Amino acid sequence: MQNDFYTLNDWQRTEGKLSCRLAFAPAHRIFAGHFPGNPIVPGVCTMAIVKKILEEALQQKLVLKESKGVKFLGLIDPTMSPTMSLSWNEEAGRFNATASLQDGAAALFKMSGSYVPASHR
Repeated sequence: MQNDFYTLNDWQRTEGKLSCRLAFAPAHRIFAGHFPGNPIVPGVCTMAIVKKILEEALQQKLVLKESKGVKFLGLIDPTMSPTMSLSWNEEAGRFNATASLQDGAAALFKMSGSYVPASHR
């Protein structure tokens, strides 16, 4: 999906944390079905973006093992460029992560979950 459905800009990373700005491709085929005339980013795509960004940060494939909470707080219009904040720590072979998307002061999405390396499913 990256570089087709969305791109990442303003990538900033410190130990166990990163932030970036997402830019969506409003003409992408996903928006033709979700929803015609009133496109929004599907929630499952938002969760997949979190996983993909975490995989890139950790340089390994991951599997979401457990989600402690997922909150869709606002609609994400493909013309928005929300900021994603992601933080994680490793504990007993799991990466515990929290992520949020904001558009200015408006909270759009929050998630916390545990990921494991794909090779340790």
